[in-house]
Amino acid sequence: MQPPIQLGSEIYWWRRVTGSIDFPYRGRVVKIGPSLVTVSVDDVGAGNKEVVRQVTRARVQLVGGHWTKSDEQGPSMLGPMSEWGKFTRYIEVGIDLRANRHVDSFENSYMLRYDRTHWVDSFGFLADARINRNRLTGPWGTSEEISAQEFQSIWTQAGNGSLWKQQLKASRSETMGEVPIWLARPGWRPPPLGQRKEVSP
Repeated sequence: MQPPIQLGSEIYWWRRVTGSIDFPYRGRVVKIGPSLVTVSVDDVGAGNKEVVRQVTRARVQLVGGHWTKSDEQGPSMLGPMSEWGKFTRYIEVGIDLRANRHVDSFENSYMLRYDRTHWVDSFGFLADARINRNRLTGPWGTSEEISAQEFQSIWTQAGNGSLWKQQLKASRSETMGEVPIWLARPGWRPPPLGQRKEVSP
């Protein structure tokens, strides 16, 4: 679980922009009330102009890395992994809300690992979605936080496994690019928030 929010904490505000889609605005806490938190955020749709909002605590996430695992993934639809059974996905989440590193550990004991240097090969690619720490259900189903030590242990194990050398030989970064596509491009941005102060759910 993340540490408590304090005045001046750097945060992300996960704003509901449409349907079930949330977008993270980066900013800081300027006031803490009994049920709402006042945040000053950068309005990415308006050239990062500062905007103040009152939001619920459930939509505020501290800036900082953390580690998760999601059980009961798959089986993969891609071969040869489709024959390896279900897998558990371990993710090290960076301060930009995206995976720094991840490991898929399969039922047959095979492991695949990816980071921002070796991000794509003929087996798969680095986890690409933004991760909301406050939501237990995310892009890969239900997840739970784990310690840095647990993640590092599984990362090291994957690096010593039989598939890691094959992954390195099967790298596709020469054709796909040295940097993950979703980090190399700015991506979608919501329209400007405007200047009106409001309470957001």
